[in-house]
Amino acid sequence: MSRFVKCLSVRACGCLAILVALLSLGSARPAAAAHEDLCDARSLATANVTASLALDHRDLTYVRARSTMTIDVPQEWKYAADLKLSVASDEYRRAMRCLIRQEGEFDATRYDEWIPRRPRVTASGRTTTVYYEAYSWLDRGDYYYVGPWRVETLGAHWGVTLERPSALRSAWWKRVEVDPNGIDVTRLRVAPSESDSETLAWVTPAGSQAPAVELYLLPPWQQKLAAGAGDSPWRQLSTTGGLAWWLGVSLLAVIAARRATLEPTSPAGRSASRTLLHWGGISAAVAVLLYLVSGLTLRELADGRDDSLLCLGAGWALVLLARPGGRTGLAVSSVGAGALLTVGAPQLFGLPPDLFSGSAVIGGRALLAITLVGTVALWMWLVGIAAWVSRTLRNRSGTAAGIPPARWVPGLLAVSVLVVGCYVWATERDWQRASWLHEKLSPSYGPDHLQALGRDLDWLPRLVPSWAYFNWAWALTGLAIAVVLKSRPSESPTWLEPGRRESILIALFFSTVVALGLGWYAGSDLLVSMWLVLNIAVIKLLLAVGRRYAVLYQELGDRVRLGSRLRKSDRDGVMDLARRYRELHSRLHQADRGSSGEPGKSRNDLEGELQELPWLRSGRAGSAVFPPQVTPVDVALSFGPHDSWWENGSRAASLAGIVGIPATCVMLWEDFIKGDAWVTTLYTYLGLPGIVTSFLAWEVTWAGAGFTLGVLWRLLPGRRGPARALCLGIAFALPVAIDILVRHLLDQPLGNTAVAASLMLFVLTLTSLQMDIDTFHSERQYWPTRVGLLFSLYQMRAFSVQVAYLVAQIVAMLTIWQFFSSGAGHPPSGSENP
Repeated sequence: MSRFVKCLSVRACGCLAILVALLSLGSARPAAAAHEDLCDARSLATANVTASLALDHRDLTYVRARSTMTIDVPQEWKYAADLKLSVASDEYRRAMRCLIRQEGEFDATRYDEWIPRRPRVTASGRTTTVYYEAYSWLDRGDYYYVGPWRVETLGAHWGVTLERPSALRSAWWKRVEVDPNGIDVTRLRVAPSESDSETLAWVTPAGSQAPAVELYLLPPWQQKLAAGAGDSPWRQLSTTGGLAWWLGVSLLAVIAARRATLEPTSPAGRSASRTLLHWGGISAAVAVLLYLVSGLTLRELADGRDDSLLCLGAGWALVLLARPGGRTGLAVSSVGAGALLTVGAPQLFGLPPDLFSGSAVIGGRALLAITLVGTVALWMWLVGIAAWVSRTLRNRSGTAAGIPPARWVPGLLAVSVLVVGCYVWATERDWQRASWLHEKLSPSYGPDHLQALGRDLDWLPRLVPSWAYFNWAWALTGLAIAVVLKSRPSESPTWLEPGRRESILIALFFSTVVALGLGWYAGSDLLVSMWLVLNIAVIKLLLAVGRRYAVLYQELGDRVRLGSRLRKSDRDGVMDLARRYRELHSRLHQADRGSSGEPGKSRNDLEGELQELPWLRSGRAGSAVFPPQVTPVDVALSFGPHDSWWENGSRAASLAGIVGIPATCVMLWEDFIKGDAWVTTLYTYLGLPGIVTSFLAWEVTWAGAGFTLGVLWRLLPGRRGPARALCLGIAFALPVAIDILVRHLLDQPLGNTAVAASLMLFVLTLTSLQMDIDTFHSERQYWPTRVGLLFSLYQMRAFSVQVAYLVAQIVAMLTIWQFFSSGAGHPPSGSENP
């Protein structure tokens, strides 16, 4: 297997190198024709043009400008026939450049202009009609060109100007419309001919000169802040808010681990606590470093070489601090040293000295070098995370067990090559999209192509470490917390439930692994850290409610709670008592239907047997241990399927991970495929790998929710599993509901958090049903199906209620999915903002 993975990684490296080489060779083709700058504007004087611009901002993070343009071209125009050719034809592109571009911008690369479909060309009689549609996300302060419009978002007031293509200046611009969509218009250069509550229109009579359409708008403050999120000081505040979340998680993990190390515990417990302590400190330092060198940096990046060196060095250190095996450390050190030398002194390898500065002239070899350095950077960070996973698991049982990271190294290299290959493919697609009107045989096309790819790939050493770390550091923190909790049941004040210190760790686990990332408003992470506090507070509140209403917290006559009277040795007795209790109740139901099931026994006889059951009487007072309204079945189901609360959590985690697979597919559809989200996925440089990481992340989330349900099983209110799942589902949904309310008040996109909350409750409910079945697993052999056993546990009325409850959940999920889900409400991460 190891040899196969190594072979796969070597072949993947070769394929990646060939791909980059082909791109560089293909982009350097010699020019075969001179640039054509004559558009026969005289023949276009009889053309008819209509143009419109609509600004959409409602329920969006950024304003989206949509442009449409219809051009009726006379057949006498010498390039009219070329419009019917394929988009791959140079003649087609030449004709289209004349119609939709200024003469000096024929070879302009418009990364901000998105074309949902190629211009539609139809011919009728002596006229050829071109319908051209484009849109742009106004996500920063800059100049945007979308269709024949220029939009300026630099000042307090945004400007919109119609810039007619050079060849169409003498054409008849019959109608020009602007739909501000509720955005206040503060100034007009020329008054519109027509206007209503939504649209401004300039109508020009035949033979008249087209008006100079120019207007200024006062954008909504939400979209104004979002567009300025990349500028100081708003950028610094956003960075501080996002960094505070990571530092808060790390600080709480360090504090909890420090307290755990000071307590007397087993060797496995001390080792797990020390690992969590070390990881908490390292993760905080790494988060600070990556926030400084990522796209949310506190300073402007003039030279990316220092940042690339920092990222490579930090990845190297991350591996070594995990104390991997000798072979892994040697491999990472050797490859890392080569990458650092390539970045620090590229001239030693015959590369431009300023290669990683962002200003070098990129050639084929330089492009390949940048790609390989980015691959090494990603590989080192993935190996570092794998090494910390191995260290976390290494002493979980007090032994040297664990997964040697050396086995992961070849596989992680193959993963790194595939991820970087997707990055290269996405950059090429982005270039082809932005340069679709370029003259491919122009002398400047090849160098421009290489330079654009080099600029995009130059981000690799700085971008992929952040992508790898922020995608998996939270999961590693949760794993370290779970390993610490594994050693705690034997040291808890009671065998039944987690103690107070364990409850703090569980709340931190829930907030880190299970809770959704909320608090992103107007393009800023300023309020993200507040949701960490809110999620911890919600779990603490849930535990407080559970200690009041949970079955095992019900008080007896002497004001002693039920759980304190139960011992681990009582479990078998409670299970036998619950079985006998169910049998007698079943006979009572048969007696109600006219047959007791046993000849000679009446309903009174069965009721007498039920009252004479040995209800685990205490030796001193002789009073029943079970409080009123608490049945043996309630107590048995409160135990869960295992003796230890940690084992209950482990079982629930595995169940939730399996049950959550369909829910994961739904979330992937919502986040990556539905509507405009698919465009975002294809053109985001790490969009396709993001589908895989998101699948794994959602699976970890469902499993983490199941783990939380299992470890808190005996502390949650409710007599049946679905009631316990509902309590945890409400704790998950409460922050989501607050976030949705804030987004609604701020006119921000609602996102898919409501869908996630409904799916979470459904996954927890199905998990809880299986937990109830597993609690009576010894009876499984007597029932042909799990449903039959569940029917026996819940009885007729309770079983019918649970079925109706599940049906209601499904209906609610479908309703939420229809009315509260949304596709991507933001632009893809393109070359301007990787």
